Amino acid sequence: MKLSFNGSLVFATFLAAVFGSWLAVLAPPINLAWTAWFAYVPMLMLLRKDSIKATAWLSFVYGFFGNFFIFLWMIDTMTVFSSLAWGYALGILILYVAVLAFPFVLLFLSVHFFRKRIGGLWVFLFPALQVGLEYLSTFLFIFPYQHGVSQFQVPYVFQLVSLTGIWGLSFLILLVNAVIAEFFFRRLEGRSMTMKPLLLVSLLFCANYIYGYWQFNRIEESLNRTTPTRVLQLQNDINAYQWKARMGDRKAIFAADRYWVNETQKHLSKDIDLVVWPESSVSQYMTHQQLQNKFGYLSRQGEFELVLGGKFRKKNNDDLVKHNSAFMLNKSGHVQSRYDKMHLVPVSEYLPFKEYLPDSVTSIKMDSGHFQPGKNAVISSGETAKLAFPICYEAIFQSTFRRFLDADLMLNITNDIWFSD
Repeated sequence: MKLSFNGSLVFATFLAAVFGSWLAVLAPPINLAWTAWFAYVPMLMLLRKDSIKATAWLSFVYGFFGNFFIFLWMIDTMTVFSSLAWGYALGILILYVAVLAFPFVLLFLSVHFFRKRIGGLWVFLFPALQVGLEYLSTFLFIFPYQHGVSQFQVPYVFQLVSLTGIWGLSFLILLVNAVIAEFFFRRLEGRSMTMKPLLLVSLLFCANYIYGYWQFNRIEESLNRTTPTRVLQLQNDINAYQWKARMGDRKAIFAADRYWVNETQKHLSKDIDLVVWPESSVSQYMTHQQLQNKFGYLSRQGEFELVLGGKFRKKNNDDLVKHNSAFMLNKSGHVQSRYDKMHLVPVSEYLPFKEYLPDSVTSIKMDSGHFQPGKNAVISSGETAKLAFPICYEAIFQSTFRRFLDADLMLNITNDIWFSD
């Protein structure tokens, strides 16, 4: 049976695209986190309980446009940091967000399926299904997204993650949305709704907020009783396009290294324990000895530990293995440890299934580098603390991050130019 695009469905498709696009408003840089507690209600009300095909289509549109605007930055990243043409980058993004849309199809198809069979209890199964899909996405997708992340700038709400991981917060957000939607469903059906579900989610929200307030302030009090670690964190003052132009000029590359040195030297008179430069701050491949010779004097002069991002390569039999790495120089100016990024970004840092791709694809130039993944989670016992420095993209993978849990201080070094702003 063919899906018929009548006027009503065309308008519903437009609304699904608008509602889906709002997902990007929940995410950085806009990050209207408070709207997450009701942002899914309009889409839930748009679903067609009398047509599985129409519901599936609207759900796909919702997921497609939501993910398209969330991950729109990928086009710039792919074109700036590789030789990939803009059109190809757009095509890759469209294919990727089309795949990401299918979990939304499954999620929204469950709504009236559950309502028909278990009534009001669907409000609990709906968020449970979403949590299950989010968990699976961490293994299946390049950039998994969890709805609970929208609350990362609301500290009292976000403390729930310390108990349940991000999944508990995603569940609570979707539960609140489902209960609000059920209230409107019943109004439209001419049925009354008991206040118990609304009271329950209100109590859960308040309980979470009270716990978050207590947990946040307990940690703050504990930190106030400890000796503070003074950290100088530096970041780029250029965007991705300026960086791209700089990489074609050898003199500019050395000037970039000089930028980090100059910015650090401005603060040598201050009592600093640790200096952190971003991922790929040193753009040339360097050995440990070369790093010590070039930057070790900074650590000695300032008597601080220095963590910086760079590139490392080594011979492995007849192959030259390249890594995206982070290095820690101790206060004596020696490289104490090196960590090689384990979870690389596809297309930007390596080509997936390279051995099966034609030469026209494998010859794509990558400014980030054709890297190999590291194998070990490195924790460095510095004078400041036991340090771990996972790199950028790895922060969104819990299984990767948990390998560093023995560290006292977690430094996720990233470079703001990846986002082209």
